[in-house]
Amino acid sequence: MPREAWVYLKGIYTRYPFQANLYGHSVKVVKECLTGLMKAKFEYGDKPNNFKNFEDFIYKVFGNGIAKHFMIPFNNKQWAVPLKEMTLDWMGEFVPLPSLGEVLDGSLKMSPSCMGINANFIYPKKG
Repeated sequence: MPREAWVYLKGIYTRYPFQANLYGHSVKVVKECLTGLMKAKFEYGDKPNNFKNFEDFIYKVFGNGIAKHFMIPFNNKQWAVPLKEMTLDWMGEFVPLPSLGEVLDGSLKMSPSCMGINANFIYPKKG
């Protein structure tokens, strides 16, 4: 069964993950997210490494806009641990990493499906 996960931000629901589903947000939010992502890719490359901690990972991979509008507040709330104190050992496939093309597509139109480790799963009819 396909996962139905949504993000609520500033009065707008969009599909999860936020970083691949910017469509529907204000021009200001979308512009900040896309500009930040492109700056991060220009500065750190398509596959940066040598992260100090999880917060450093967020900024270097997603940029300031996605970090500000979603990744930092969401992960601070979810983990209840300062992100600067978190290593990346736990991460594996739990943080969806859309390509630049997927982010751009998701800023221009509603994405038809979720992505990530739990995009589809099996759920019993009974029990």
